[in-house]
Amino acid sequence: IITDEQKKPIIWIATLLFITLPLHNSMVSNIKSRDGLLSFMFGMLYLNTLVRIHFTDKLLLKVFYLVISFIFIGLGIFSKLDGFNFLLISPFLFLYFDKKVGYKNILRFLLAIILALFLAHHVFDYWSSKKESALEIYSKQNQSDPILFSENPIIAYSEISYKIAYAVQTVYEYSIMVFAINGHYFYYGYDMLPVLPLTEPSIILKALIIFAIILSAFIFYQRNRLYSFGVVFYFICLIYCCNFLTPISGIIADRYIFTASAGACIVLAIALHAITKYVYHQLYLKNASNSNINNDTNKNILQLVIYIVPILLLTSLFYLPKNIERCKDWKSLTSIFEA
Repeated sequence: IITDEQKKPIIWIATLLFITLPLHNSMVSNIKSRDGLLSFMFGMLYLNTLVRIHFTDKLLLKVFYLVISFIFIGLGIFSKLDGFNFLLISPFLFLYFDKKVGYKNILRFLLAIILALFLAHHVFDYWSSKKESALEIYSKQNQSDPILFSENPIIAYSEISYKIAYAVQTVYEYSIMVFAINGHYFYYGYDMLPVLPLTEPSIILKALIIFAIILSAFIFYQRNRLYSFGVVFYFICLIYCCNFLTPISGIIADRYIFTASAGACIVLAIALHAITKYVYHQLYLKNASNSNINNDTNKNILQLVIYIVPILLLTSLFYLPKNIERCKDWKSLTSIFEA
């Protein structure tokens, strides 16, 4: 069970990972993705105000934070539709803070989901009407260009089994790509993922891996709710771009997984924290009789070295050089297409 004191290093590890992932380089370098950065910022501010509501006893302050939260989520959604992810995540945030899983908390959770979906539906309708009005004013076309086969071959397959298999491939690919050093591109496009039947052994194996990760969120819910929240955060943010509800232009893209990667960073941070904690206790117990280790100052230094050094090595030796290399690719339109 993670204590409040242990959450601090997890927060720092998750933050270090998030700001150094090579996956995020194109989001920062690409001016087209500024909408995604704004959406993410306002979405995180929205979640922050919800947390403040939970920890505030004063009614007036609760109402103030509630109003502010609606403003933030509105700005997040209208910056980019990725903001809907934060709206869908918010009920799980309250479920994370509930100390006991009673029927009252479950009813409250279900009510929060219904309200979130209701709000999402009306906001999306409002956004759609505004988009149509803008298109009527600035263009004769009243709809966006359809996705072509060359952008996503799944549009040629109407069978639900193929769509499920393609969604499994997409989610699995994202799960590998989020922490990968190489394999990130400006555009992915046609034939990035082959269209395979659901009975394909590789699809079944990938589906089992994904199912195991999701199942672990339920298994460890009482023991490690932060882990469960990170898993839920990750998979909810992939729903819209997993090529199941609708085919995605380019099949996959760095910008689609930007928000979801925050949940992945939480999960990896917890894993790294558990490993470093185990190593610390092993070294401490072996040297417990040593007077240097028994000293509180030296204990803190030992803990700091064991916690920080592996993370700095991971981010500086592996991720930082790749980020520098990717930044050079964005020098001009020609360089990015060549890369």
